[in-house]
This record gives sequence, structure tokens and C-alpha cells, in this order.
Amino acid sequence: MTDAGVMRARAAAIKSLRRRLCGFYKPSRCQAETQIMLQLEVPIHVLLVLFQAMKHCGHALPTISEDVQETCLQRLTATMQFTGGVPPDFVAQMITKFCVDHPERYLLAFVYGHLGQHDLLRVRTDAEKFLLLAALNLVECVAYVGAQLQSK
Repeated sequence: MTDAGVMRARAAAIKSLRRRLCGFYKPSRCQAETQIMLQLEVPIHVLLVLFQAMKHCGHALPTISEDVQETCLQRLTATMQFTGGVPPDFVAQMITKFCVDHPERYLLAFVYGHLGQHDLLRVRTDAEKFLLLAALNLVECVAYVGAQLQSK
């Protein structure tokens, strides 16, 4: 399927799901569900771009177990918690070093850019926090599995 075909299929699936949800809920609830679906598009888009990039490069999409996801999420949250109480200019240096030294820095840059375009980097709600963590954890999982494959 081409990139345009994937996008059309995704748009059709979202439209269908939105129609089904709106048939079951009151208009105010439907609006809230639609907002959640729009936010869910961000990590779904990241996953689709990741899949297309790996396919284009000729790499097989690795199997990422729940254990790998949990390990990566723990590392990611520990890294984020470490910045608490640190002066802002030092945090900026830490983030820059993290991004530059990251094994999947181009994918990480794409994810940060995509999250920024959808105004999800400021993390105002728990839902936004979980979307941010999900998208960034995808990058961490790919980097983790990639490092394991290279070491074999």
C-alpha cells in the first residue's frame, strides 16, 4: 500500500469510528471522544511512519515484547524524572545531549517535531502525558531492540 493509501485508510477508519461513537453518545460526550481520537492519531501516525521507514530501508519490523516496552518506559520515565529540580539551562543541555547521542536520533527528532506540531510537549493533562510517553517509548523500544540485534 502506498503512503497515500495508508493515509486514506487511516482517515476512513477514524471517520467510521467517529460515526459509530457519535451514534452511542450524547453530543457533548461525542465531542470529548472525538478529541481523544484526534490525540490518539499522534502515536498512531508515529507508528505508521516508523513502519514505513523500516520497510523503505529494507528492515524487518522487530517484535517488541511487553517486557521490552516496560523496560524502555521505566528508563524513559527515570530520565524525565531526573530533570526535576535541575536549572532550566542545564536541562536544555541534557536534552540536547540525549537527542544527539540517541541511537535513533532522526526518529526521535521526528517524534518531538510531531508532538510539538500537535501541542503535546507542554503536557497539561494526564492524557497528554500518556500520549507523549507512548510516542517516545516507541522510539526507545526501536532503539533498544536495534541495539540488541546489532550486538548479536
